[in-house]
Amino acid sequence: MAGQTASTSRSFALYADGTDIDRESCDRVVPMKVLVLGLCRTGTLSLRSALKGLGYIDTYHMRSASTETPRDNEMWMRAIEAKFDGKGHFGKAGWDKLLGNCQAVCDFPGAAFGPELIAAYPDAKVIMTLRDADSWHLSTAKTVWKVIQDPTFRSLTFFNPTLRKYRLMISTLLDRFFQGNFLQNGKSSVKITTKKFVGSFPQRDNWNFGWKMAGNHSASFSGTKFQIKRFQMEILYKTLRKAKQSENQRPRDALCSTL
Repeated sequence: MAGQTASTSRSFALYADGTDIDRESCDRVVPMKVLVLGLCRTGTLSLRSALKGLGYIDTYHMRSASTETPRDNEMWMRAIEAKFDGKGHFGKAGWDKLLGNCQAVCDFPGAAFGPELIAAYPDAKVIMTLRDADSWHLSTAKTVWKVIQDPTFRSLTFFNPTLRKYRLMISTLLDRFFQGNFLQNGKSSVKITTKKFVGSFPQRDNWNFGWKMAGNHSASFSGTKFQIKRFQMEILYKTLRKAKQSENQRPRDALCSTL
């Protein structure tokens, strides 16, 4: 609860820090280079750090929408409604406004728009981060899903417009993406979506496929090698799980996803 309170207090101050950005007035200022289309909880935060280390100018992540530039959720809702509800149109012009300051995108909400982003940026490299469906579902249920369903978090949204916009966006996205029931349809949806999506582009020469590995390992991208270490993934887990959880309870077989 203390962590949630601190996070909420921090979000109140976001708009005063220059993050009250109206994306409708924006446009693309850097070329889109990398599309990471694996879902949340597949090592995307570490991959975001790795891409930054490689020199890519900003990588859009769920954190962007939740705390860094929360007004983005207004446009994400438009994209969700266009894709899943058939309301309006959201094409390349919209993506350039929403993601125009980024050279890469990863995690939700962007990962829910793989075909649309590939159509908008056909020259971008594509990375698919993978994770065992059972492990992924358990992890997401205990983190992302648990937070948005939490009664305390819901209550806080009544007093904080930043949290309210984010919760509306992410809860709507999960509802549409998983056909109205994440707990029931999550695993099957991931398996079907991944197989269909990857199989749709067998001949692309700018694909980099992901796989699970535990421990320290290196990966290469665009001819550059970099390290993804276990402790980076540990940090990710510790930020989303209670500190009292013992080390032997963590799913070691799915700690790391790489290129």
